[in-house]
Amino acid sequence: MASSPLHVYYLYCLHRKATGMANALWMQGRTAYSGYEMLLLMVVNLSCRNRRILQ
Repeated sequence: MASSPLHVYYLYCLHRKATGMANALWMQGRTAYSGYEMLLLMVVNLSCRNRRILQ
């Protein structure tokens, strides 16, 4: 099934808009969650290390 160029262009624009919004949200999230992420990684690393010691 061949789709019209207009349809393809519309999908492309939609995709660009979606990725643009996702990137903007991701960048905002990075700054907001960087501290929280570091804390989470520390907790995960510690729990993994403890589990390794216990085994």
